[in-house]
Amino acid sequence: SPSIMPQQEANEPEEASNLLPLASPDSTAIQSPVHLLEAKSPSKTLGSNFRSKKSASLIILTAAAIVILLFHSKTLSYFLSTYFSSCDSRKSSSWIAGNSEVSSGEENSENEHSETDLDFAVIGFPKTGTTFLLEVLGRHKEIVMILSDNVESGGEFCQIHHKDGDKELLPYLKNKTLDTEHRKFGIKCPTMVRNTNSIDNLAKISRHTRLIVGVRHPASWFQSFYNYRVMGTHLRNESLSDIPNPNTLNATTQWKDVSTSYARFDIYLKQFAKVQLDEHDLKEMLEEHLWKKEISPTKFKIFIYTVEQLNDANSTRQAGFRNDLQKFLGLETPFPDFDSIPKVNENHEVFPEYLDICKPEYNDLRHLLLEEGKKSSHWIGTKFIYADDVVVSNEDHFQSALSTWGKDPCKTGQRL
Repeated sequence: SPSIMPQQEANEPEEASNLLPLASPDSTAIQSPVHLLEAKSPSKTLGSNFRSKKSASLIILTAAAIVILLFHSKTLSYFLSTYFSSCDSRKSSSWIAGNSEVSSGEENSENEHSETDLDFAVIGFPKTGTTFLLEVLGRHKEIVMILSDNVESGGEFCQIHHKDGDKELLPYLKNKTLDTEHRKFGIKCPTMVRNTNSIDNLAKISRHTRLIVGVRHPASWFQSFYNYRVMGTHLRNESLSDIPNPNTLNATTQWKDVSTSYARFDIYLKQFAKVQLDEHDLKEMLEEHLWKKEISPTKFKIFIYTVEQLNDANSTRQAGFRNDLQKFLGLETPFPDFDSIPKVNENHEVFPEYLDICKPEYNDLRHLLLEEGKKSSHWIGTKFIYADDVVVSNEDHFQSALSTWGKDPCKTGQRL
């Protein structure tokens, strides 16, 4: 059965030097150093009994000191908190690091497929064509997109983030039982990839949801997202003085979710635990402080794409991409040519506060995004896409797009 960890040969030893030991979510506790100490056999003499008790006391004191030190370790504290979080939300699944026998839940028989399963979700990232996908999917005759009642949401169903998000989604899914056409039901919420409590909520009511994730060159993404927020500020007649200088939106500051930290797509994808995470991975996740991180191991399969694949002018490649997406979602009817579908969420009006990231005053900002892009693209391109539960269409084209993330688009002439 598919694994949520990279496959490993049965006789291949793990590298203990850089892999953190992960326990199954079915476990109820992690052994402390005290539990790992072997008990000594009691001595038959009074003197040895005294020495035995004294030694035991020393062992207990030493173990207690070790526990205190360990629990003050940021990495272990982080891991323990996320581990127990995953235990609460994943008791029905087995998550053991490096175990190629972990079930993804996708191979269960049809009679185990709940009638209230959400078939798919477009979970992010923002400004990677998710609204265009909402339009594409919503036009398909075999799909029902669940839309929010909130007019300002633009059709995004982000109530799934709420404390009882699963209960808010469930009434919509119950309509599936009345759907005589047996269509696929889906939602779009591009912040689900960052805040994975939504995935935990979804797992409470659904076993077979498929996730769709888009990524983009970090510099292009930052400029697009910033300008989108500027446009929203104008359209909502909000105070223009609240629009910050783009250079201030770094690792410690965000404005309406716009920050260079959010461009580290790999950090948020690591939360799904589709591949083995080592100490360096966890350290990088800890170093980003703007948003809470949570390890949410999921059996859900992920389809990852780049915006270049949505906008591909090569008709043959685009047809292949559409076909792969169709298969991933289990649809019988092909998608139409993407060029025939009108672009949405576009505004051709130019506002004075718009960011042109190629201007000299943004050189440092752009350089930071390029450095972040190198890290993200390396991890995604060498690890994430090779996980058993991750699907990518036309790997060569995907990798070609990733290879540009460390290159300055203002010098290469790449379209922003």
